[in-house]
Amino acid sequence: MLFHNISSGSADAARLQEEVVAGLDRRDVEHEIIGSRDGESLRGAITAAAAAAGRRGCPLVAIGGDGTVNLVARAALEHDLPLGVIPAGTYNFVARAHRIPDTLDAALELLVHGTPRPIRIARLNQRRFLVNASIGLYARLLSERESYARRFGRRRGVTAIAAAASALRVHRPLELLIRHLGVERRTSATTFIIANNALQLDLVGVRDVPGESADELAALLLHPVGRLTLLAMILRGGRGELHETRELESFLFESMDIDVPRRRARRITVALDGELVREQLPLCLSIESRPLNLLRPPRPDEAGDELAVTDRRAARGQAA
Repeated sequence: MLFHNISSGSADAARLQEEVVAGLDRRDVEHEIIGSRDGESLRGAITAAAAAAGRRGCPLVAIGGDGTVNLVARAALEHDLPLGVIPAGTYNFVARAHRIPDTLDAALELLVHGTPRPIRIARLNQRRFLVNASIGLYARLLSERESYARRFGRRRGVTAIAAAASALRVHRPLELLIRHLGVERRTSATTFIIANNALQLDLVGVRDVPGESADELAALLLHPVGRLTLLAMILRGGRGELHETRELESFLFESMDIDVPRRRARRITVALDGELVREQLPLCLSIESRPLNLLRPPRPDEAGDELAVTDRRAARGQAA
């Protein structure tokens, strides 16, 4: 059972869907694609796809970018279904971080013959996310990026222009109260990002990166800076040199609470895997107790387990 967010990503959606159908037909795989367009209920369509996958006892597959994958992953977790991914977005951080092929034919092969393996899911209050969650300037940047994307298309160059435009505007720092390891700390931040994707952190040059199998997330706190410093930081991130920004603080954690105590409104805008949501303060961040089973290749640290399984199967064959 596949879900395709037809308005997501930069590819020709109709052509992609035809190619997916043709590829599955060639492999004699029964399938059904449920889609959603602008103005239609994404969550309603995803829930319908998850319910159908549950009845059929098959994986739930997301065709789209990271935002679509996040929404479909939540439904897969709630319905206890394996998740498959056909990358069709701008960055595809989820697929790339978990070594899911970016070519359609290879991605379909993984869907048909792959093995579901667990991956870490992060949690913000009652919402789950795969890539990152943020408040402050980064959330505003995402909102403005979507405005630019609607006008000029979903391209990485457009994203860079939107980031530069956001950096040049006046922004008010957040006064944060952070509770971590039983200690309360007050600090100011231009933006606060929680990352659950090692690839994204590696690409921009952050040093504190959670291990793929570790029960930890990364926190990035950018202290108040001027506009030129902010522009320089964006350029460093593009070159993979974000660690050279002295005003950027990073650390790893398992659980943490974040509040904005001086804020009268007790809800705040959060950017969650490309989706803007309103969330109740304080923000409670942790790792989901139950992992998500993703159709993905094995990690290097899992290679030994794969060989052991192969050896046991071979031994059983010889004994027979």
